[in-house]
Amino acid sequence: ASLDALSSSTLVAASADVDSRVREAAVTLSESNLDPDVLRAVMALSSAMDARVRFQVALACGQRADPLAGQALSAVASRDFQDPWVVAAVMTSAVPHGTTLVQQLLAEPTEAAKTFRQPLLQQALGSGDSTAVALILEQTLQGDFSRQCQQLSDFIAALRRQNTSWESWAASQRDSEVVPRVAAAERVLHEARAQLHASDVDPFSRSAAAALLTRLDEDRESAVAVLASELSPQVDAERQADVIRWIAESGAENAP
Repeated sequence: ASLDALSSSTLVAASADVDSRVREAAVTLSESNLDPDVLRAVMALSSAMDARVRFQVALACGQRADPLAGQALSAVASRDFQDPWVVAAVMTSAVPHGTTLVQQLLAEPTEAAKTFRQPLLQQALGSGDSTAVALILEQTLQGDFSRQCQQLSDFIAALRRQNTSWESWAASQRDSEVVPRVAAAERVLHEARAQLHASDVDPFSRSAAAALLTRLDEDRESAVAVLASELSPQVDAERQADVIRWIAESGAENAP
Protein backbone atom coordinates (compact mmCIF):
# COMPACT_ATOMS: atom_id res chain seq x y z
CA ALA A 1 0.00 0.00 0.00
CA SER A 2 1.19 3.55 -0.67
CA LEU A 3 2.03 5.92 2.15
CA ASP A 4 -0.98 8.02 1.16
CA ALA A 5 -3.20 5.12 2.13
CA LEU A 6 -2.01 4.84 5.74
CA SER A 7 -4.87 4.11 8.10
CA SER A 8 -6.28 6.76 10.37
CA SER A 9 -5.15 4.87 13.44
CA THR A 10 -1.59 4.77 12.09
CA LEU A 11 -1.59 8.50 11.44
CA VAL A 12 -2.99 9.29 14.89
CA ALA A 13 -0.31 7.12 16.48
CA ALA A 14 2.41 8.70 14.35
CA SER A 15 1.32 12.17 15.34
CA ALA A 16 2.07 11.25 18.96
CA ASP A 17 5.42 9.58 18.26
CA VAL A 18 8.38 10.62 20.39
CA ASP A 19 10.42 11.30 17.25
CA SER A 20 9.60 14.74 15.83
CA ARG A 21 10.50 13.53 12.32
CA VAL A 22 7.73 10.94 12.55
CA ARG A 23 5.28 13.57 13.76
CA GLU A 24 6.30 15.85 10.89
CA ALA A 25 5.74 13.03 8.39
CA ALA A 26 2.36 12.27 9.96
CA VAL A 27 1.25 15.86 9.34
CA THR A 28 2.33 15.69 5.71
CA LEU A 29 0.66 12.34 5.07
CA SER A 30 -2.59 13.36 6.78
CA GLU A 31 -3.50 16.07 4.26
CA SER A 32 -5.78 13.83 2.21
CA ASN A 33 -7.29 12.05 5.23
CA LEU A 34 -10.71 13.41 6.23
CA ASP A 35 -11.07 11.45 9.49
CA PRO A 36 -11.96 13.88 12.32
CA ASP A 37 -9.69 11.97 14.72
CA VAL A 38 -6.74 12.55 12.40
CA LEU A 39 -7.63 16.22 12.07
CA ARG A 40 -7.70 16.69 15.85
CA ALA A 41 -4.43 14.80 16.35
CA VAL A 42 -2.59 16.70 13.65
CA MET A 43 -3.91 20.15 14.50
CA ALA A 44 -2.92 19.62 18.14
CA LEU A 45 0.67 19.68 16.87
CA SER A 46 0.35 23.43 16.30
CA SER A 47 1.77 23.68 19.83
CA ALA A 48 4.58 21.15 19.21
CA MET A 49 8.01 22.02 20.54
CA ASP A 50 9.70 21.30 17.22
CA ALA A 51 9.52 24.23 14.78
CA ARG A 52 9.60 21.96 11.72
CA VAL A 53 6.46 20.20 12.94
CA ARG A 54 4.66 23.50 13.45
CA PHE A 55 5.77 24.66 10.00
CA GLN A 56 4.29 21.53 8.46
CA VAL A 57 1.05 22.05 10.38
CA ALA A 58 0.82 25.56 8.92
CA LEU A 59 1.12 24.14 5.41
CA ALA A 60 -1.41 21.40 6.11
CA CYS A 61 -4.03 23.86 7.37
CA GLY A 62 -4.54 25.18 3.88
CA GLN A 63 -5.89 21.81 2.78
CA ARG A 64 -8.78 21.94 5.26
CA ALA A 65 -11.56 24.47 5.75
CA ASP A 66 -12.45 23.10 9.19
CA PRO A 67 -12.49 25.77 11.96
CA LEU A 68 -10.04 23.63 13.94
CA ALA A 69 -7.50 24.11 11.17
CA GLY A 70 -8.05 27.86 11.30
CA GLN A 71 -7.42 27.87 15.03
CA ALA A 72 -4.27 25.78 14.60
CA LEU A 73 -3.01 28.11 11.88
CA SER A 74 -3.59 31.11 14.14
CA ALA A 75 -1.69 29.40 16.95
CA VAL A 76 1.33 28.78 14.74
CA ALA A 77 1.20 32.32 13.37
CA SER A 78 1.06 33.82 16.87
CA ARG A 79 4.07 31.82 18.01
CA ASP A 80 6.30 31.90 14.94
CA PHE A 81 5.56 35.30 13.39
CA GLN A 82 9.26 36.21 13.39
CA ASP A 83 10.13 33.32 11.07
CA PRO A 84 9.68 34.44 7.43
CA TRP A 85 9.24 30.82 6.29
CA VAL A 86 6.37 30.34 8.72
CA VAL A 87 4.82 33.66 7.71
CA ALA A 88 4.91 32.48 4.09
CA ALA A 89 3.40 29.10 5.06
CA VAL A 90 0.62 30.78 7.05
CA MET A 91 -0.29 33.06 4.17
CA THR A 92 -0.20 30.13 1.73
CA SER A 93 -2.82 28.43 3.88
CA ALA A 94 -4.80 31.52 4.85
CA VAL A 95 -7.54 31.66 2.21
CA PRO A 96 -9.96 29.17 3.87
CA HIS A 97 -9.33 30.79 7.27
CA GLY A 98 -9.27 34.54 6.61
CA THR A 99 -11.93 35.48 9.14
CA THR A 100 -10.47 33.29 11.90
CA LEU A 101 -6.98 34.68 11.36
CA VAL A 102 -8.23 38.26 11.45
CA GLN A 103 -10.22 37.62 14.62
CA GLN A 104 -7.42 35.86 16.46
CA LEU A 105 -4.31 37.63 15.18
CA LEU A 106 -5.38 41.23 14.67
CA ALA A 107 -7.69 41.86 17.61
CA GLU A 108 -4.88 43.26 19.77
CA PRO A 109 -1.88 45.45 18.81
CA THR A 110 0.69 42.67 19.19
CA GLU A 111 3.90 42.07 17.27
CA ALA A 112 2.19 39.21 15.46
CA ALA A 113 -0.59 41.59 14.43
CA LYS A 114 1.99 43.99 12.98
CA THR A 115 3.46 41.17 10.93
CA PHE A 116 0.19 39.83 9.54
CA ARG A 117 -2.08 42.89 9.25
CA GLN A 118 -1.01 43.97 5.78
CA PRO A 119 -0.72 40.45 4.25
CA LEU A 120 -4.14 39.49 5.60
CA LEU A 121 -5.66 42.76 4.41
CA GLN A 122 -4.15 42.34 0.94
CA GLN A 123 -5.48 38.80 0.75
CA ALA A 124 -8.95 39.78 1.98
CA LEU A 125 -9.17 42.61 -0.54
CA GLY A 126 -7.84 40.47 -3.37
CA SER A 127 -10.14 37.54 -2.66
CA GLY A 128 -13.22 39.66 -1.98
CA ASP A 129 -13.59 38.31 1.57
CA SER A 130 -16.09 40.91 2.81
CA THR A 131 -16.30 39.50 6.33
CA ALA A 132 -12.53 39.69 6.83
CA VAL A 133 -12.37 43.15 5.25
CA ALA A 134 -15.14 44.41 7.54
CA LEU A 135 -13.35 43.05 10.61
CA ILE A 136 -10.04 44.61 9.61
CA LEU A 137 -11.67 47.96 8.91
CA GLU A 138 -13.45 47.82 12.28
CA GLN A 139 -10.12 47.10 14.01
CA THR A 140 -8.51 49.89 11.99
CA LEU A 141 -10.87 52.42 13.58
CA GLN A 142 -10.02 51.50 17.18
CA GLY A 143 -7.79 53.47 19.52
CA ASP A 144 -7.18 57.21 19.81
CA PHE A 145 -7.39 59.58 16.85
CA SER A 146 -3.70 59.37 15.92
CA ARG A 147 -3.78 55.59 15.92
CA GLN A 148 -6.94 55.56 13.82
CA CYS A 149 -5.25 57.87 11.30
CA GLN A 150 -2.17 55.69 11.08
CA GLN A 151 -4.16 52.48 10.65
CA LEU A 152 -6.60 53.97 8.16
CA SER A 153 -3.62 55.29 6.20
CA ASP A 154 -2.24 51.74 6.05
CA PHE A 155 -5.64 50.45 4.90
CA ILE A 156 -5.80 53.01 2.09
CA ALA A 157 -2.22 52.17 1.11
CA ALA A 158 -3.29 48.54 0.76
CA LEU A 159 -6.08 49.62 -1.58
CA ARG A 160 -3.56 51.51 -3.69
CA ARG A 161 -1.52 48.33 -4.01
CA GLN A 162 -4.71 46.76 -5.39
CA ASN A 163 -4.72 49.57 -8.00
CA THR A 164 -7.75 51.33 -6.57
CA SER A 165 -8.38 54.44 -4.52
CA TRP A 166 -10.25 54.83 -1.26
CA GLU A 167 -12.88 56.92 -3.03
CA SER A 168 -13.57 54.30 -5.72
CA TRP A 169 -13.49 51.37 -3.34
CA ALA A 170 -15.72 53.01 -0.72
CA ALA A 171 -18.29 54.02 -3.32
CA SER A 172 -18.48 50.47 -4.67
CA GLN A 173 -19.20 48.74 -1.36
CA ARG A 174 -22.62 47.13 -0.94
CA ASP A 175 -21.95 44.47 1.70
CA SER A 176 -23.99 45.03 4.87
CA GLU A 177 -20.96 44.36 7.08
CA VAL A 178 -18.61 46.69 5.19
CA VAL A 179 -20.88 49.69 4.54
CA PRO A 180 -21.19 50.90 8.18
CA ARG A 181 -17.41 50.56 8.64
CA VAL A 182 -16.86 52.66 5.53
CA ALA A 183 -19.17 55.31 7.00
CA ALA A 184 -17.16 55.28 10.23
CA ALA A 185 -13.93 55.65 8.26
CA GLU A 186 -15.41 58.62 6.40
CA ARG A 187 -16.06 60.27 9.77
CA VAL A 188 -12.38 59.86 10.66
CA LEU A 189 -11.42 61.42 7.32
CA HIS A 190 -13.82 64.32 8.00
CA GLU A 191 -12.21 64.89 11.40
CA ALA A 192 -8.74 64.71 9.84
CA ARG A 193 -9.65 67.47 7.38
CA ALA A 194 -10.98 69.59 10.24
CA GLN A 195 -7.79 69.11 12.28
CA LEU A 196 -5.58 69.87 9.30
CA HIS A 197 -6.83 73.45 9.18
CA ALA A 198 -7.66 74.14 12.83
CA SER A 199 -5.42 76.47 14.83
CA ASP A 200 -5.90 74.90 18.26
CA VAL A 201 -5.01 71.28 17.46
CA ASP A 202 -2.26 69.28 19.10
CA PRO A 203 0.64 69.15 16.58
CA PHE A 204 0.91 65.38 16.84
CA SER A 205 -2.76 64.98 15.94
CA ARG A 206 -2.37 67.40 13.04
CA SER A 207 0.62 65.42 11.76
CA ALA A 208 -1.34 62.17 12.00
CA ALA A 209 -4.24 63.77 10.14
CA ALA A 210 -1.94 65.13 7.45
CA ALA A 211 -0.16 61.79 7.00
CA LEU A 212 -3.54 60.12 6.48
CA LEU A 213 -4.76 62.74 4.02
CA THR A 214 -1.65 62.37 1.84
CA ARG A 215 -3.28 59.08 0.76
CA LEU A 216 -6.24 60.90 -0.84
CA ASP A 217 -5.98 62.67 -4.19
CA GLU A 218 -8.15 65.65 -3.25
CA ASP A 219 -6.31 66.33 0.02
CA ARG A 220 -2.74 65.37 -0.85
CA GLU A 221 -1.25 68.76 -1.69
CA SER A 222 -2.70 70.58 1.32
CA ALA A 223 -1.63 67.73 3.62
CA VAL A 224 1.92 67.77 2.26
CA ALA A 225 2.09 71.53 2.76
CA VAL A 226 1.16 71.09 6.43
CA LEU A 227 3.77 68.36 6.86
CA ALA A 228 6.44 70.42 5.13
CA SER A 229 5.86 73.24 7.61
CA GLU A 230 7.09 70.90 10.35
CA LEU A 231 10.53 70.52 8.81
CA SER A 232 12.32 72.99 11.06
CA PRO A 233 15.21 72.84 13.56
CA GLN A 234 12.70 73.08 16.41
CA VAL A 235 11.28 69.64 15.56
CA ASP A 236 13.20 66.62 16.86
CA ALA A 237 15.06 64.41 14.39
CA GLU A 238 12.86 61.32 14.82
CA ARG A 239 9.70 63.29 14.13
CA GLN A 240 11.28 64.96 11.11
CA ALA A 241 12.24 61.51 9.77
CA ASP A 242 8.58 60.45 9.97
CA VAL A 243 7.47 63.62 8.21
CA ILE A 244 10.00 63.14 5.43
CA ARG A 245 8.84 59.54 4.97
CA TRP A 246 5.17 60.58 4.78
CA ILE A 247 5.95 63.28 2.24
CA ALA A 248 8.08 60.91 0.15
CA GLU A 249 5.36 58.25 0.14
CA SER A 250 2.72 60.79 -0.92
CA GLY A 251 4.13 61.34 -4.41
CA ALA A 252 2.71 64.87 -4.31
CA GLU A 253 3.88 67.34 -6.94
CA ASN A 254 4.38 70.01 -4.27
CA ALA A 255 6.65 67.81 -2.14
CA PRO A 256 9.71 69.85 -1.04
